[in-house]
Amino acid sequence: MAQDKIDPATPILVAESSPVQQALVKEFLEDFHFQDITIIKDGYELLKAIKGQKYGFMIIDHHLSKSNSLNTISSIRDCPLNNDTPIIFTYNNNMELDEKRDLLSDMKSMTLSALIPKPFGKDIFRDSVEKASNSTIVTATEQELRGEKSLTATTVALELASSLRDSGEFENAGKIYIEAMLSVFHGMAEVYLASGKIDACKSVLREACRIDPETEKKFLAKTQKFIDRGNENLKLKRFRIAKFEFEAALYLDNNCLPAHSGIGESLLGLKEKDGALESFKKVLEFQPDIQSRLMYKRIGTVAFKLKEYEIAIKAYEIAIGFIQTDPELYYLQSLVFVSQWKFEDALLSINRAINLNSSFKEAINAKKKIMAWMAAKNKNPVAATAPTS
Repeated sequence: MAQDKIDPATPILVAESSPVQQALVKEFLEDFHFQDITIIKDGYELLKAIKGQKYGFMIIDHHLSKSNSLNTISSIRDCPLNNDTPIIFTYNNNMELDEKRDLLSDMKSMTLSALIPKPFGKDIFRDSVEKASNSTIVTATEQELRGEKSLTATTVALELASSLRDSGEFENAGKIYIEAMLSVFHGMAEVYLASGKIDACKSVLREACRIDPETEKKFLAKTQKFIDRGNENLKLKRFRIAKFEFEAALYLDNNCLPAHSGIGESLLGLKEKDGALESFKKVLEFQPDIQSRLMYKRIGTVAFKLKEYEIAIKAYEIAIGFIQTDPELYYLQSLVFVSQWKFEDALLSINRAINLNSSFKEAINAKKKIMAWMAAKNKNPVAATAPTS
């Protein structure tokens, strides 16, 4: 019988070579409140991992190892630490029919807790994890929906179309069926795009275009949807998932500044400094966009913290071009100039900040320091020490 709730400390091993699938599984597990998650990417790491840790359950990709699945499971069962550990096996649903048939027939001999095809959704995955972990999983969203029977928009549309067909209103029924089909195609294309499966996305859109030639054009207009989802994942600190969403937006519109900036923020969250800076630099290469004025301020602040002063200066200059009445922008710009020993420029910026807000204490104190540094530099340039920001 399942427990009332999961044990967050249960160690879990995820053996998956695809970065997209790794991120998806990790997101699902974290949403299920698991905290101790180990992710490995090949069969060699798998064999090392099972010898050093007892896991509550494992999630293993069928194609992870060059050896066959039976050999992989046999190696795990021969390990004293994990000879009875529940195993969830995942496999690509597009594998050859004979290979799939063999895998299904071997399931009993492999003593698997579950066998699930990819791509899979959260509900199917949750059912498998509940079985493997002997736990009942309830996410925040499911708590709100539990006990309520909800129908998707597509289901409602199909029921309506069926009713119209039965009553002889064939033309209206046909229109609704087409809308429902296009909705499914759009959903599939979004999933494939967000998971990096560009070819699959294009294939689905081609099929949809046979029904509605405007489908691809309409789909390309969904850039903002991916941006919004990326920003939401940034707030939740799901940086890898956020990065995939922003990359999907870039596929739809390569000139989308929020997408480039979002990738930079995602990489920053993943502590990939160099990649983040490259994304921020790309933003600054485009024609400045007033709709993204606050983004430039953010880029300047991030670049300053990373001591990339030229990037910071350029970003602040663009932001000031759009927002000339923000005293904080001039104050931040002055800090960058100080770090570069450009005291005259720093003084000009700090004076503008104070002129806009005469009670700006940080700016007033900064001006005093700038004046002192200037005096020290003029008095003895060689002995003067660099100020710290």
